[in-house]
Amino acid sequence: MKTKLLIIKFKQLLQDFPCFSLEKLKLKSFLNIKFFCNTYLLDQEEKNKKVITKRLTNIEKSKFKIEGFLKEVLIGNILGDAHMRKFNINEGAKGSARVRFLQSLAQSDFIYHLYELFKDYCASPPKEGSSLIKESGNTRYNISFATRNLPCFNDLYSLFYNKRVKIIPLNIEELLTPVVLAYWIMGDGSWSGSGVKLHTNSYTKDEVILLIESLNNKFNFNSSINVANLAKSQYIIYIPSRNMDQLRSLVLPYMLSSFHRKLGI
Repeated sequence: MKTKLLIIKFKQLLQDFPCFSLEKLKLKSFLNIKFFCNTYLLDQEEKNKKVITKRLTNIEKSKFKIEGFLKEVLIGNILGDAHMRKFNINEGAKGSARVRFLQSLAQSDFIYHLYELFKDYCASPPKEGSSLIKESGNTRYNISFATRNLPCFNDLYSLFYNKRVKIIPLNIEELLTPVVLAYWIMGDGSWSGSGVKLHTNSYTKDEVILLIESLNNKFNFNSSINVANLAKSQYIIYIPSRNMDQLRSLVLPYMLSSFHRKLGI
């Protein structure tokens, strides 16, 4: 009976409040995770059927802009886990890029926050999914959404991608701002010991060094490179405890309260 009531309550919350992660986590403690995800996905599919996706003309697409705060939010996410894709990747070819935001299910509040910021650029709301971790055989549950393919994303795609491979542009220092740093930490940072780690595993060692130099020059940090996996040539950035007061003063105004834990708060 308790389970049935929780499902009813959850469905009602889903209709009334987009950011439902806390209630969802409570529900998961009572339900088998597979049953929960299947129940929610079926409910979400029914909800998505009501979304009318309008096909935009090229003129309509050309009117979209990414600038100011939204551009900084996007750069912070691109430095982390967001991915961009351009379906025609030939140099100089026409085509528009899109952005996909993906996080673990535990960070669904972050995804719904991002969706509220970028929903005008999207055709459908966030969806839950799962993937198999080959090394362990475990299932990872995630939540994601993607923007439309729009020309306003092309400049950032050209900066951060070289034929589908994410790179760090040489002018990254001038792109770094407190907003960029805040969203980078929320998306791909963690609290470790007495400092903050930025998980830059997918970048080359030279790119990680460039990021460190840019952070230190721009914000007067003392960040350093740490080895994440030497065999796979994976490196991360560590911002030490002596920089925490300064870091917190820079990024806390832009961070969701549920992510203050990533700053040791």
